[in-house]
Amino acid sequence: KEASFDNPGDMVLLSDGSLLVADSGNHCIRKIDPYGVVSDYAGVPMKSGSRNGLKNSASFNRPFGLCVTKDESVIVADSGNKLIRKIDTKGIVSTLGGGTTNLSFLPMNVCAASCDGEEFLFITDDSGLWKVNLAGGITQLVCATKGRDFQDWYQTDLSGVKFLGSKEMCHSHINGESLIFVRETVGSKASVLMINADQKVTTVVLRWWPKLDQLFQTTLCCPDGGIAVDDYGCMYIANFQSHFIAAMNT
Repeated sequence: KEASFDNPGDMVLLSDGSLLVADSGNHCIRKIDPYGVVSDYAGVPMKSGSRNGLKNSASFNRPFGLCVTKDESVIVADSGNKLIRKIDTKGIVSTLGGGTTNLSFLPMNVCAASCDGEEFLFITDDSGLWKVNLAGGITQLVCATKGRDFQDWYQTDLSGVKFLGSKEMCHSHINGESLIFVRETVGSKASVLMINADQKVTTVVLRWWPKLDQLFQTTLCCPDGGIAVDDYGCMYIANFQSHFIAAMNT
């Protein structure tokens, strides 16, 4: 029997080659091993909540964003609860911030990156992009605000960039460089932005997405879920509304 997902969101690759998927509509995190076998990784399928504890009994509410930190912990943008959650290497789920604690927002995605020995989270919500220093917990500032139209940025300081639309992120090392990719979509127009370690932003894709009939046998014009890019430049795309995951070379 084939496994099924309900509104899959973000994805992240683990060091063992497995792929984690935020199965948003089922309120859980799923795991696809290197052989293609799907299993439950964290949360209770089809049961929403905000319970912490062991990952198989913890609960989430429409989790969407995922990333992995240097110590192999998994960070979850638990959108329905307005929380940032952490699954550590022992399988314990805890709350880092959000809700009624030290951040109050609607997190849609989260990405971990390192610069000069410090580890950061980048978090998107409906107001823009946040940057958080993990050393002192989730306390920090908004780095970018919401814009009105797509722009072609080139080596622009992050603090001056305007973000808009659906924001999905991933982190990758390509040719030894640590990079964050942010995908935004409004209607059938999409943009992919690249943020380097110096917090300079460059638009790497700014165009109308073509119809993907030949690739996906669908009239869908634009992928609308999470993305992941591996160190070889292969991009994985989740389609939130059509419930499938695809892979393509960048």
